[in-house]
Amino acid sequence: MSKLVFAMFDNENGELHQFAVADTVLAKDAVMAYLETNIMQHWDIDEMLSEHKKDILTQLSAATSPTDVQRIMLGFGFILSLLAVKL
Repeated sequence: MSKLVFAMFDNENGELHQFAVADTVLAKDAVMAYLETNIMQHWDIDEMLSEHKKDILTQLSAATSPTDVQRIMLGFGFILSLLAVKL
């Protein structure tokens, strides 16, 4: 069994987020689920952030590789690192 471990640094808020998923989950799906559950829930209050939410999710859904996911997240102020761990 293997896991994908993510570390995501939010440059704007100076927060580090860490999470892991089974290696069968696509990186874009893991990041989108984490964002929606743990970060974006407060973004609907601000109209600009609400637009950011749509843009990030749209771009992530079109990503075809973990490198694409990292590039997209960097464009929105998040540094994303990913590590595959075999258990």
